[in-house]
Amino acid sequence: MNRAYCRLVDDQSDTELVRFELSKGEPTTGVFMCMLTRDAYGWNMTALGEYAKGMTVRKMIDPGKRFVLTTL
Repeated sequence: MNRAYCRLVDDQSDTELVRFELSKGEPTTGVFMCMLTRDAYGWNMTALGEYAKGMTVRKMIDPGKRFVLTTL
C-alpha cells in the first residue's frame, strides 16, 4: 500500500478535517478514523485513528462498540 490514506472532508468548505496515512500505520485490515456526534449546537468530530481487525462493516461492529456513547 503505497501512499494509501483516508480522510474526512467538509463538503461545504472543502476543508480536510482529518486524514490518516494508512501506509504508515499498522498491518491490519480496518481503522476507525473518527467519531461523529451531534448535540444541541451541531456536529462534532473526534479523530480516533484506532486500528482493528475487520475486513467488512459487520466484522467492525464489535470492535467499534467501545466508541459508542449512550445516554439514559
